[in-house]
Parts: sequence; C-alpha cells; structure tokens
Amino acid sequence: MEHSMDAQELGHARSDVHNMKAACNKPTASTPEQHARYKDHLSNIIVGFSDGLTVPFALTAGLSATGSIKLVIMGGLAELFAGAISMGLGAWLAADTDRQQYEKELTRKEQEVHQMPNAEEQEIHDIFAEYGISHEASTAVVQSLRANPDIYIKFMMHFKLRLEKPGSFKSWLSALFMGLSYFIGGLIPMVPTSASRMFTTPSSPASASAWSSC
Repeated sequence: MEHSMDAQELGHARSDVHNMKAACNKPTASTPEQHARYKDHLSNIIVGFSDGLTVPFALTAGLSATGSIKLVIMGGLAELFAGAISMGLGAWLAADTDRQQYEKELTRKEQEVHQMPNAEEQEIHDIFAEYGISHEASTAVVQSLRANPDIYIKFMMHFKLRLEKPGSFKSWLSALFMGLSYFIGGLIPMVPTSASRMFTTPSSPASASAWSSC
C-alpha cells in the first residue's frame, strides 16, 4: 500500500515538473508575475490619488482665504506639478530598488546552486515536505530541475525566496501611474474653489474693484 502511494506521489511530482516546463516555455494568459504587476500598479494609483486629494486640498483651502482666484489656481497647479514629479520619482526609485534587489538575489542564488548543490537540493525537498510530499517523490522533481538550470533558478527564486521578476518597464510605469493619479486627484479639490470664484458676480463697486484686481 505504501509503495503504491509513493508511486502515485512520484507520478504527480513528475506531472508537476512537466507542467512547470510547459509554463516556462509557453506564454499564458495570466501569470504570478502579471498578478504582482497589476497589484503594484493598483497600489500606486490608490496611493497617488489619495495623496493628491489631501495635500493640494490643504494648500487650496489656505490660498482661497486670500480671495485671489489667480493665486489659488497658480499655487495649486504649481503644487500639483511639483507633487506629481516628487511622487513619480519616489515610485520610480522604489521600483528600481526592487529590480536591483531581485538581480542581487538572482546572482547569489545562481552561485549557491553551483557551489552548494546538495544544500540547494535539500531546500527543494524541504519545500515539498511542507506540502506533505515525501523525499522519494520530490527526488524526481530535483532531478528534473537539475537538468534544467534556468527552471531550477526560477523555481528557487519563486518558492524559496518568494521573489517575482520585475517587468522591464516596471519602474517607468510605476512613476507614470503614481504621478498621474496624484495630479488627477489633486485637481478635484481645486475645481469647486476655482469655479465658485469664477462664476461669482460682484454685488458692489468695491467688490467689483477687488474682483478685477484678482
């Protein structure tokens, strides 16, 4: 009975390796890397938009007390452009740091695979042991991975280090989404204030003079 279960586990393990090879060699509609990128982009949009709603709002509220529509618009736009550039640059630096960290870990893992193959193979057995797969069954996976160095490294990066390869344009896309969402979010609090001043009719000569001076 135990031999039958081991054989069944071994068959499943070999099937998993075959599927892994196919996944690495054939593009799929949705991959873990794509899910991670979508999540990062959505996070950048949310953070940028929420910051855009708060910081420019405080500035606009303060400038509106001066009664000058020109000052409100010019000051608000200046803050929007400066804030969008700052937020975009911060997102770019964060994404670029992730890329450098991935490359550093990739180089280190490649060295470990070549210099300490036995230790790395044991790590694979330990990974499968967490899912209840026996040492005998995971041996087939280790042998298949050892015959495919690229898949071996990718397997270790994903399952051991929990790292996904950053996209080629992730840094620039992160900066774009963050900066643009900040700018759009910052426009919202400016519109009511600017519109109310632009469409308000002066009721006296004194107020008309003050309006024209704005």
